[in-house]
Amino acid sequence: MPSLVIKHLPEEIHRLLKENAAQHHRSMTQEAIVTLENALRKIRPIPDIQPYRGKVPLTDDILREAKNWGRA
Repeated sequence: MPSLVIKHLPEEIHRLLKENAAQHHRSMTQEAIVTLENALRKIRPIPDIQPYRGKVPLTDDILREAKNWGRA
């Protein structure tokens, strides 16, 4: 799993992160990951994709046929 080192972290941010981690019963690393993830999702939302619920079930045979349709 990748890791990240943050150099020159302002003391105020460190303090807030530590307080939030304690409040949520998380480690500072877990709190930093959750905080970053929440902030990034606000910038670039991940669409809520609903599963296919069409009239025809998507079986392996149907998908294989669709892939090969029009090929010689």
